Amino acid sequence: MKVSINNSRFIYSKRVNGSKALAHRFLIGAFLANESFIIENIPKNDDIEATLNFFKAINKEVVFTDNNSCYIKPSETTKAKEITINVNNSYSTLLFLLPLSLQLANKVTFICNDSLINKSIKIYEDISTLCNLSIKKDNNKIICSGSINLDYYEVDGSISSQFITGLIINALYLKKAITIKIINDLKNRQYVNMSVEVFKKIGFDISFIDNTLYIHNNNNNYWDTFFIEGDYSTCCNYLALACLNGSFEAYNLSNNSLQEEAKIIDILTKIGGNIKYYENKNMIYAYNNSLLEKGIAKQLKSFTYDLSESINLSFILLVVSCFSNGISTFNNYNLLNQQDKDRIDLMIDILTSLNVSIKKSNSITIKGKKDYFNNKVTINCKNDHKILMAISIFSLLNKGNIILDNVECINKSDPDFFNNLIKGCKDGAIEVLI
Repeated sequence: MKVSINNSRFIYSKRVNGSKALAHRFLIGAFLANESFIIENIPKNDDIEATLNFFKAINKEVVFTDNNSCYIKPSETTKAKEITINVNNSYSTLLFLLPLSLQLANKVTFICNDSLINKSIKIYEDISTLCNLSIKKDNNKIICSGSINLDYYEVDGSISSQFITGLIINALYLKKAITIKIINDLKNRQYVNMSVEVFKKIGFDISFIDNTLYIHNNNNNYWDTFFIEGDYSTCCNYLALACLNGSFEAYNLSNNSLQEEAKIIDILTKIGGNIKYYENKNMIYAYNNSLLEKGIAKQLKSFTYDLSESINLSFILLVVSCFSNGISTFNNYNLLNQQDKDRIDLMIDILTSLNVSIKKSNSITIKGKKDYFNNKVTINCKNDHKILMAISIFSLLNKGNIILDNVECINKSDPDFFNNLIKGCKDGAIEVLI
């Protein structure tokens, strides 16, 4: 599938679907507590579907009370001989649930797509030398047996925070006191904080002191309703577009969020973006109503950003820098792991093909342009949904026609992304091509 995009202002109002990062955690937390919590504002995308596939595999009933609310029916879970879970392209589902799944079956097979099968599961492979655990990769399958059942773990925090959440989930299921010591710099600390806060809300006893997690052998679960706040990982793109050329009213976004991408509010505000929070309406309003003669809105200021702080925000901020006044700098490219470097390199290649002035060494510098880019080109974002969303925003600020190819990967996070852009832009600016 392709999408054709032409220049347009963006004016839109939306009740934002729940954060998928939070939804993974609340769904798994409800299973661990074995209580009928009502979980509201669950997003529908491929990643959440992957986590729901886990419940299907273990025959745990998830009851949807309406399109976006559900509860997990409490019941005894008996250990199976073998289960198969289709995690598709969800790295979070795989890392969160690999240890837990082995408590529920003697053998677990994870079905992955081509890109996921090549991602690292190093921490679990390292743990396998310390306990009775076997992990093998076979084509698009990861086949596991044994269990992860230690009282103390030392985990390299520089690899991925998702392994740490997986070990927390496993410990909560085992109902035993476990200590997880994080060595080296913790990558994406905010996501570990998110896991701790969600599981504490559900009633589990967890402490996170300095770089050590203490999972205590007690919990106090009780019936409740949890509303999942809106997802910043998609909305950061709409907010940036509105600050560049338009307006966006976002309902359900928290002004005090644990989501990593919520940092976009402070970043855009510091460089001149107009963003207001209305607590009585639970609404964030971003806008830029100051148009220049050529039709593009008043430029934001150039800025400096640390790539190692949050790779997830890097893609849309690279686009913002293309339309900011002056030279923006993205530091610590050299500190990224190879997977993140590959994604940033792809983004740089695409922006270079769009005539953006970029220099790369240990840092990346981008010279913003005062008037429109004028590109007529077809782009393939290589199944990276973050890059696809960011380049879509660039395309709306570009004077020529840009066609985005193979856009199905958008279903990983926000299947409604292009429909929302269509509703907020002028008629005919965006067209979905079969």
